[in-house]
Amino acid sequence: MILFRYLTREVLLTMSAVAGILLLVIMGSRFIRYFSDAAEGDFPVTILGSLMVFHLPGFMELILPLSFFLGILLAYGQLYMNSEITVMVACGMSPTRLLRVTLLPATVVAVLVGLCSLWLTPAGALQTEATLEEQRSRLDVSVLAPGRFQDFGGGRTAYITDFNSDGTEMQEVLVHEQPMAGAEKTHSYITRAGSGYQETNVDTGSRFLILENGGRFEGAAGQLNYNVIDFEAYGLKIEGGEAGTKQREEGASTWSLMQSDRLEDRALLHWRFSLPLIVPIVTLLAVRLSRVNPRQGRFFHLLPAMLVYLSLIHI
Repeated sequence: MILFRYLTREVLLTMSAVAGILLLVIMGSRFIRYFSDAAEGDFPVTILGSLMVFHLPGFMELILPLSFFLGILLAYGQLYMNSEITVMVACGMSPTRLLRVTLLPATVVAVLVGLCSLWLTPAGALQTEATLEEQRSRLDVSVLAPGRFQDFGGGRTAYITDFNSDGTEMQEVLVHEQPMAGAEKTHSYITRAGSGYQETNVDTGSRFLILENGGRFEGAAGQLNYNVIDFEAYGLKIEGGEAGTKQREEGASTWSLMQSDRLEDRALLHWRFSLPLIVPIVTLLAVRLSRVNPRQGRFFHLLPAMLVYLSLIHI
């Protein structure tokens, strides 16, 4: 029992350190990409934290098998370097028993990976898509940045020069409405206003962009017969997205994939089941590959071990 606790602690501590580093690198890369999209006005910065949390299970299902594999290699490699495993073998611990001891924490890691791949990751992907779709289907004044043309759905592009002091009213607003594909009208609309603000109808829940003191131009590119309308106040309805968010394949539940006959769904289902099964397989490989000659160093075997792991993942 003492040896079991000692070996398990060494493996899990090393695995945690490796997983923390890998998670920091992957989440940092994804955060930079999302922050760039937020800077361009695709969605507000306030939802960045939620998006990263939704992606966390997807990161963990890939990181945990690799970090556990490296944890065994580094922990047992250090024990071989210090001749501790040699002493254990001399005291009666066989390689088979060492493998059985290692498979116990491997079972816990496999359960965690299965929980992520079969449930948490699809739920996170679905929530991510729902959050982004909600932001794409509506215009939020906080998303718009002065001095920049920004698309806010429905073939519309907006440009503002500045906000007022409390950030509730836009100054010098320009909105261009491009006809959608397949629409009957081919005319585009350009609306210019001195100021504008967002308003919600309390009865219907519809939201409008109220533009004041401006004009609206209707016509087709290359033609001179434009219709010009001047107005003191004009309400531009902000169209909502489609009712219900279209479920992405990555966000489909495992049960729905099991009921589907599509080859794509079957492939995705097999991928989800393969992730937890990788853990005991890499455990068998890591215990054997962790044995090193003290004269070679603990990192000598990492390169061939990683090549074996990558070949296993791509099978």
